[in-house]
Amino acid sequence: MKNLLKTTLLLALLAVSSASYSDDIKILLKPYSYKQKSLVFSTNEAEKVDLSIYNVYDGVLYKESIKSEKPVTKVYNLDSFPEGHYIVKLVRKDKTIEYEVKITRDKALVSAPYVSK
Repeated sequence: MKNLLKTTLLLALLAVSSASYSDDIKILLKPYSYKQKSLVFSTNEAEKVDLSIYNVYDGVLYKESIKSEKPVTKVYNLDSFPEGHYIVKLVRKDKTIEYEVKITRDKALVSAPYVSK
């Protein structure tokens, strides 16, 4: 019970920090729900974003170019990814945003964003 409470608190803090930080960067990546291996990508303005998921051993595992003329939200199912650590990299014209994603048996945990120009 304590573990569940700690994990829930940690996820809530990560979601709040990612959401508050995203006001500046206008892009958000978060877990879809507590018990799923899925991620939600959303942007609140029209733009072009290159999304890639990779790990240190295999390099790029998934790549997509997202072009939108309005705000967009997409859900990515990670059930086919084995347990481990991954990096989700979002590149737009003026910024690169990276998230570390830890996939466990039944969920995906997302770190706070790391932004570089």
